[in-house]
Amino acid sequence: MFEHDIEPVTLFIICIAPLSYPLIVTIVWFLLQQFVV
Repeated sequence: MFEHDIEPVTLFIICIAPLSYPLIVTIVWFLLQQFVV
């Protein structure tokens, strides 16, 4: 499933993903508010 050599892009995504979670949650919450209201 995983290749022996990790691509820089994949490593970048893995490193940035935890930081982007709050942003994703905020966007989803905002969209839900738009639909509810």
